[in-house]
Amino acid sequence: PAEQIPIETRIEQLLTRLSETQACGFEDLFEDVTSKGDMIVTFIALLEMIRLRLIRVFQAGSFGPIRLYQAKTAAAGREGYTV
Repeated sequence: PAEQIPIETRIEQLLTRLSETQACGFEDLFEDVTSKGDMIVTFIALLEMIRLRLIRVFQAGSFGPIRLYQAKTAAAGREGYTV
């Protein structure tokens, strides 16, 4: 079986990606996912990032696209997040 990426590592990867683009579509964060395990880790990482207020999530309408933005405070203090 393939080795699973730690959630902390995936959070760092996602924060780096968001810092480069300012905003991202929900589906875009799964582009590099190659296994079901990576998909689960990515989703759990997103939930944790929301809980820690590292990202903001918006959806226009019930079935509209989901957009993620890095929280303004996350850019300044992301070095010291704890999971």
